[in-house]
Amino acid sequence: MTLDAKVSFVMLEQRYPDGESAFVQDWVLPGEKYTFTPSIEGTYRFLLGIKEGQQKWMTMQVAKCN
Repeated sequence: MTLDAKVSFVMLEQRYPDGESAFVQDWVLPGEKYTFTPSIEGTYRFLLGIKEGQQKWMTMQVAKCN
């Protein structure tokens, strides 16, 4: 998965299918890309935010890993 945007955003948290969580706080600036490669099948959740404080969860369902 690759994410980019016209405005800066921050990857705040990643939740894995096995229940583990990682608090990341990785800022992505315009022109940069955030890349994530899943390691196992299942549902991943990502908490994204912007500098004004708004946050949203994004969900990704992985059906097959290479």
